[in-house]
Amino acid sequence: MSLLKNSLKSLTPEILAILDCALEGIMIADAGCMVCYVNPAYVKMTGRNAKKEISRLLKPEPPFGPLRQAIGTGKPVYGYRYQPEGSKAELIVNASPLIVERRIRGGVSFCQDISDVLELTRKLSQRNLLVESLTEKLAGLCGARYSFDNIIGTSSKLRKVLEIARKAAAGASTVLLTGESGTGKELFAHAMHNAGPRAGQPFLKINCAAIPENLLENEFFGHEKGAFTGAVARKMGLFERADGGTIFLDEIGDMSLSLQSKLLRVLEDGGVTRLGGWQPVQVDVRVIVATNRDLPRMVREGLFREELYYRVNVVDIAIPSLRERMQDIPLLTKHILKRLNRELGKQLAGIEPGAMKKLLAYRWPGNIRELENVLERAANLVDTVRIPAEVLLLPEVPPGGMMAKERAKKAFPADDGREQGIMSLTEQERLLIQRALSVYGTTLKGKRAAAEALGISLATLYKRIKTSNF
Repeated sequence: MSLLKNSLKSLTPEILAILDCALEGIMIADAGCMVCYVNPAYVKMTGRNAKKEISRLLKPEPPFGPLRQAIGTGKPVYGYRYQPEGSKAELIVNASPLIVERRIRGGVSFCQDISDVLELTRKLSQRNLLVESLTEKLAGLCGARYSFDNIIGTSSKLRKVLEIARKAAAGASTVLLTGESGTGKELFAHAMHNAGPRAGQPFLKINCAAIPENLLENEFFGHEKGAFTGAVARKMGLFERADGGTIFLDEIGDMSLSLQSKLLRVLEDGGVTRLGGWQPVQVDVRVIVATNRDLPRMVREGLFREELYYRVNVVDIAIPSLRERMQDIPLLTKHILKRLNRELGKQLAGIEPGAMKKLLAYRWPGNIRELENVLERAANLVDTVRIPAEVLLLPEVPPGGMMAKERAKKAFPADDGREQGIMSLTEQERLLIQRALSVYGTTLKGKRAAAEALGISLATLYKRIKTSNF
């Protein structure tokens, strides 16, 4: 019988009771790697039989390996991971040699069940992933997603506009982006924010034509608790939330005159007052606005405040239409098809020469947005790697392209009354709207196109549809 085994037998009942009550699993072996003792915790963790373990010769396999190694080398072993067969428990095993008078008399190993710790770590990791995901989504809602690298094209007109935009991005002045619908005004706003000193700060966008007038002021400035029925808590408006960053006001030409006055006050004083409040809140916000409407004409007609026009028109950037940079169509087509491949699971390599010739001959009244629409429709219809000309659906457009009012006059000529008698203006308006909707459709995209063709805003179109009971 080994000396270590004799020593264990000579231990007092109190010391043996301490070993038996330990929460860690304990195994002791002598210098010949023969097991001398295992405590109940070890049996519970490993699922092994205590009687069979005693006098067992240690094998290299787990969970004996670390203790055998410690006895054989005279050096401790730390952090050995072990999962008992048929169990979901995860054990960590540490082993040390027992050295008496410079001689190895045996060794002892301690194992701990770390299953709960691992489960907590897994849950914490999941929480961290959730936080990261929510943070990314919040950044998507309150941050600019695009840079100047996302603006595709090499035409001279686009290069000139990009040069102006890059210079303006470095400053803090208000910028007015003008251009037809679908030219990429929002893309420019994102890019200017990301290229400027406010990059990384909030970037908030609001479409002035998409929100009812009675709600727009609340969105801009927020409200105090009790300001109106349903105001159960204070709400920060967009200007406060964008503090330190940029706010992008799209379709500013559709803003009411009363709200224009309040916006002018914010731009002049740098402070906003919540609905129901009296104390102005100072904000540091850069403002970028955009419109496809003729603001100078609206100023002359009393539809847009002259003071606000000069305040927002500090840097005017007129984005060219696609008709003015037709040489960019091949690059744009390649870029759009690459995106469609990802979104639709396609493997389109490009378009056939005849299809490209067809795209270059078209006048693009809907600009880049229309090009995207045409290519997406074609991508959904083809099974080949290249899009042929026959699947490109391009509505007939008069040569040279036309502005909104010109298209409205030619696409929807009003009856002059010679055949059916004189029609009232209301009846003619109703007829024009019906014709526009029949051509462009009643989807949101169709209504936008119809509004542009009629020379009115989307909000005005919705009002006319409602009052005419379509």
